[in-house]
Amino acid sequence: MQKPALAGAAVVLLLNLLALAASLYGHYAEQRLDNLPDERATRAGAHAATLAPWSAPYRALNGWTLGESGDFAGADAAYLRALKLAPADPLLWAEYALVLGRNRVFDERLTLATTRALALAPASPAVRQGVARMALSYWRFGSPEVRELWRQSLRWELDHNRAVFLQAVERDGHRRAFCALHTADLGEQEWCRRA
Repeated sequence: MQKPALAGAAVVLLLNLLALAASLYGHYAEQRLDNLPDERATRAGAHAATLAPWSAPYRALNGWTLGESGDFAGADAAYLRALKLAPADPLLWAEYALVLGRNRVFDERLTLATTRALALAPASPAVRQGVARMALSYWRFGSPEVRELWRQSLRWELDHNRAVFLQAVERDGHRRAFCALHTADLGEQEWCRRA
């Protein structure tokens, strides 16, 4: 009777140690996200995902660091594994869409990721902001379907968070593109004229 109990306790201890190590590696990688690409952060993200294969956030973190280091195939695979673990996570779908955009992948995966993110959390400020910002960076590359989703998110941002969003447009250097592409359908002619 004691052997099964000891074996069970050993397994629990091992899983806790793996989770702790994954947490430390994940924390290190997260601290370096602003400095990507960074080989140490990429390795730390990979270690976190390996040590905690059940963790969608660590798989996504691994995907993000891989994408920023130029390994799109690795980033894509990591995000797809993360999305299998957490298919109802709208922020994960929005992140995946952003990774696709940053890696200039404007195919049906981008439309699917954007659609899923918005379907799972249509009123999420974080999701809407991410999707709207993609519109500012990648409008000319998007399919008609994804452009419509981007346009809806631009409209949502202007309706719910106008001042902060327009400040971000200005700060990120997207004013000219925003005004050239979106003033007529979004009604921001006055803001654009004041530029």
